[in-house]
Amino acid sequence: MVAFINNSGDIIIDATLTDVGRQRLAKGDGSFEISKFALGDDEINYKLYNTAAGTAYADLDILKTPILEAITDNLTGLRSKLMTMEAEDLLYLPTLKLATMSPPWSGKPLATGTNKDMFVILSTDNAYNAYSELPQGFIDGRTAAAAGIDLQLIWLHQGLDTTEISFTSEIDASLNENQFIFQVDDRFCKLVEPGTGDATASSVDEDNVASYYVTQGNYFVAPPEAKAEASVIAGPRGAPIAFGIRVSDQLFNSDFLFNKFGRTVTSFFTNTNGTKSPPGLTDAKAIDTVVRVTGVTTGMSLDIPLRIVREV
Repeated sequence: MVAFINNSGDIIIDATLTDVGRQRLAKGDGSFEISKFALGDDEINYKLYNTAAGTAYADLDILKTPILEAITDNLTGLRSKLMTMEAEDLLYLPTLKLATMSPPWSGKPLATGTNKDMFVILSTDNAYNAYSELPQGFIDGRTAAAAGIDLQLIWLHQGLDTTEISFTSEIDASLNENQFIFQVDDRFCKLVEPGTGDATASSVDEDNVASYYVTQGNYFVAPPEAKAEASVIAGPRGAPIAFGIRVSDQLFNSDFLFNKFGRTVTSFFTNTNGTKSPPGLTDAKAIDTVVRVTGVTTGMSLDIPLRIVREV
């Protein structure tokens, strides 16, 4: 359960340990020590800043915004972490965006129709064989070999998304990420390094979230050509990132997790997805999840929606 703190009066500090913190404190051996912390602004809508209200009242609506109580679940708390930038002359911060324009500068576009604005991961042979040609946004996620080829990759572009600075300008090195953290639910999917195969997770936490630390290698590709249409980033650009996603062995071999966490999508294989389904293949089981990508240096992040499906 999530609750709000009434901050209309006195300022309240509400602090609690995460699940991992409690486990370490429970050891009782004196080894527990807080050495780092993070701050976030998940609840704040900065568009509420009213420049017409006068200096003393411009931020009043923001200050009155209800604040969430401290949350122990690391998947829910502090999803938008604040970051520290050393440079004091920055006018724009880097951002991370899906590369959804036409090839050759992008990977797969997002799906449309009932699967709008997400990638659909086909998890079984029957689901894959239902199509003579995969619809837009559909990915063959049965194996790392299938998910790692060029036509299956998901591409991200990074840089300063502004027209105030020419896209031909070189991005400052401090704003150009060369290391990212990919986070996925390890029960559902695995990260695939292009042209190589399954990536190795750096850790898997108590919530089954696998973290992959990606540095250069096959994930990073040459910056797009110096053409405006070569990137979804309007201004100076960093190196694009490409990666693949496959389903976990458990999802490929069994429908247990689909029954536990998924739902049934009726007429999935007979709607406007462009299916050539065999007789009797109509409904699908689907699990909706995300891949979270976070820059290690700048903290920019992006959640990429996935829908993993198999036949009923």
